[in-house]
Amino acid sequence: MNNLTQIEEQINTLNSTLSSLQGQCSLLQEQIEYSSEKIDNFDKKRIKYTKSIELLNLVSEATKVKMSQGFQKIVSYALRFIYNADYSFELEFGRRGNLSELDFNVKTPDCKEPLDLLNSQAGGVLDVVSVALRIALLELIRPKVEGFLCLDESFKHLHAIPPEYLERVSLFIKEINKKFNRQVIMITGREELIKNADNLIKLEK
Repeated sequence: MNNLTQIEEQINTLNSTLSSLQGQCSLLQEQIEYSSEKIDNFDKKRIKYTKSIELLNLVSEATKVKMSQGFQKIVSYALRFIYNADYSFELEFGRRGNLSELDFNVKTPDCKEPLDLLNSQAGGVLDVVSVALRIALLELIRPKVEGFLCLDESFKHLHAIPPEYLERVSLFIKEINKKFNRQVIMITGREELIKNADNLIKLEK
């Protein structure tokens, strides 16, 4: 009889242990299903974010190329118009570590290597490029910036070039007015630069 009682107690203990283990298994199964669902959701988000980054990179690259071409076209046009030679302007993108770099290079008929404007003494060319970049910004940025263009002694380093170039600067300003339908106000003490002005205001002592 005692043996039978002990067996029943052991059976009850085993049943209790079994119920506890079944409860733990059920809980673990729920946690596995929940974790699996979370993993699936994270995987879907990872795929979506990866594709989003790829799309943004493509858009960024396409925008960079389009903007670069616009800037290069306008600045090259300015240099060729004023110097009446085969000048060209190029934007060169690079990286230094995590930082992006941008170099302004000008190719001239006399130079085999591109001229780095920021590390050169080419003041006259730098003046032309600076004005052309301002024009490019006004024309290419979106939404477009309306209004006039004000130039305050913007060509002060052109004193060393032949007079005919100065007259071409004057014609270039006139051309900008027509090409982009933008009023240009220029402040200068150089007589050569005001020959083609529509309206002239002289200030004298």
